Amino acid sequence: MEPVARKFIPEKLLFDTRMVERNLRDGIISKEEYQQHLQQIQPVDSKVRRMDTQFNSLYGTDDE
Repeated sequence: MEPVARKFIPEKLLFDTRMVERNLRDGIISKEEYQQHLQQIQPVDSKVRRMDTQFNSLYGTDDE
């Protein structure tokens, strides 16, 4: 299969974690571009909030 030209790939998909290996392998992005992209990523740990969840079985539990 022939690689897709970079101009046809949306900018947000160039460094998408699901596609970055292929984009590097096919020469669509360079290792330097990828490293630069990684350095520009802002930490998001301040935006994280705790979320409690409770899972209910559709079939009931042994306690019932």
